[in-house]
Formats: sequence, C-alpha cells, structure tokens
Amino acid sequence: LPNDPWKHYKEMREKTDPIYALLWLAQIHKGTSIITVNQWAANCFEQQKPIPVFPAQARLIEFFKKSGVKVFIVTGSVKWAIEPGAIHLSLPVENVIGVETLVDNAGIITDTANGPVTWFEGKVEALMKKTRGVKPFFAIGNSMGDRALIDCATRMKVAVRSAAPGQELYTTETHLREYALQNNWEV
Repeated sequence: LPNDPWKHYKEMREKTDPIYALLWLAQIHKGTSIITVNQWAANCFEQQKPIPVFPAQARLIEFFKKSGVKVFIVTGSVKWAIEPGAIHLSLPVENVIGVETLVDNAGIITDTANGPVTWFEGKVEALMKKTRGVKPFFAIGNSMGDRALIDCATRMKVAVRSAAPGQELYTTETHLREYALQNNWEV
C-alpha cells in the first residue's frame, strides 16, 4: 500500500474515474481472509462514537421492517465496511449492496470486481440485480452519488443532509438538495 492509503484513494478519486478509486478500496484486501476483514470492520464500527447512523433513518428502517418491507442499504463504500452497521440495525448482511471483489472458495479476497461498482447508476444496476428488476418504492440518500438510485424510486424520493459547511460531504449534499427541490422530492 502507499504510505497514506486514504490520501492515495482521494487523489485517485479526484484525478481518475472515481469508480476505479472505489473498486481499489476493495481490491487492497486481495489475499486477506474475508473473516479477517469482517472482524476489522466490526472492530472499527464498535469504536465509532457516536454510531454513524442517522437516527431518523434507523426509525424508518425499523418501521419498514415491522411492516414487512425488505430494506436494502446501497452504498458506494466497500460492502464489508458497512455490514456491521446493517447488523446494528438488525438487517441481514445480504441486504447490503456495495463495492466488493470476489471471495474465492477458501474465503480469500481477490482483486476481481464482483458486480457493478455501486456509484451513481451502478447503485441502480446492483439493486435491480438483487431484486430481480423490482424498483424500490422509497429511496433516501445524501449525496449526488445517490441521485440515480433515488430517481428510480416509484413513490417516495428523499434527500437528506447533515454535513456542515467545510465538511467533506457538504458540497455534494447541497447539490443533491438543490436537485431534489427542482424535482419535487422530499428534503
């Protein structure tokens, strides 16, 4: 790995196609056991204070689950990094759709992409594959990378934002909010 992998990732994302940068985050685990990566993710999640989950979204997820609605988390992040959050929300890890590479029969991560990179239209493509073409009736997101997924919802489209000016997600959340207002979404 480069001396500063996170800096390298950010530079890749800015200077090349972000899809390659997002896939690289999964590919750097090549040769590592999926069990080990899952444990790293669980340990990292346990150390987060406060837990990085929007409380209102957690309540919505609980409502949907009680109503018999299948809930998916569709993320531009590496799937394995988000799975502990799904477990925290009592969602099956199979319902986390994110960037991932193939895991071989011995449980070792490879550098071969497994499905589309879940960013922009890749989020819709991956969800449609998982649901066999059934579009969501409700979608919510906080960045322009979520726009295509939210746009595909058949009933309710929601844009949220929580970043303050100067924070990394502020610009993309603001652009999504503007897009949402122009397209009559809930904000």
